[in-house]
Amino acid sequence: MLASLVWLALCFLSSERLSVWAQVRVMSPESLVDSFKKRQGRIDGSTATFGAPFYGERLLGRLVWGESKNKSHPHCSGGDYEVPEPIPVKSSASAEKKVRLINIVMVRRGGCSFVTKVRTALSKGAHAVIVVDTEGSGRKPRDIRKIIVSDDGYGSNITIPSILISDKEGQRLIRAAKNFQVIIELAWDVPLNHVVIMDLWMSSASRESMRFLQEFAPKRKALNERLKFVPHYNIFALQSGVAGGQSNLCD
Repeated sequence: MLASLVWLALCFLSSERLSVWAQVRVMSPESLVDSFKKRQGRIDGSTATFGAPFYGERLLGRLVWGESKNKSHPHCSGGDYEVPEPIPVKSSASAEKKVRLINIVMVRRGGCSFVTKVRTALSKGAHAVIVVDTEGSGRKPRDIRKIIVSDDGYGSNITIPSILISDKEGQRLIRAAKNFQVIIELAWDVPLNHVVIMDLWMSSASRESMRFLQEFAPKRKALNERLKFVPHYNIFALQSGVAGGQSNLCD
């Protein structure tokens, strides 16, 4: 029981201390892929803490943009913009079979919370949301990665992932989505440059703690340099002449 609780705590600490990086990979059209040639068509962003996907998850879909009518509160309400229906396309496996490319909706940051924007897009049939940073912000991808796209307290019922990207890169995607069918892949890979620090306070006399250490050892070894495990022991002093009555602590 202790092992599972501490393991959950470790996962919680990992998500709380670190913003989760995400990748947007442009698949088509080729002209747009070439515009991101230096990064092999990849755009880095920060994943929202609500509706968060699992590491290793990928989504392939069509990027759509609906122009906002309210410039001070963009994409904050259902009546503010329109999103086209997913387009049926022929499956490569069968000429008769048709599948729908899911809608990955782009919205602008600002005017309301991230949760409100994503909930609005979800009501319009979005399977994922890309939030483009405030127009003219000037923040670079490395700055965006440090931003925590937080829950406003009402995001527990959000079931789709969302990613914040820079204004400069978002502008290119918006222009392309207005003129072409843009296919992108969203990916959440396990970060390889993060180190999680795990502190565990325990008593050396606790059999449950010792059992946990034995069960946790293989997981710690698997995580290797990605985890810094720091055990702490609760040490206390006994008054002179009292130790004889506490001999059970040394068993």
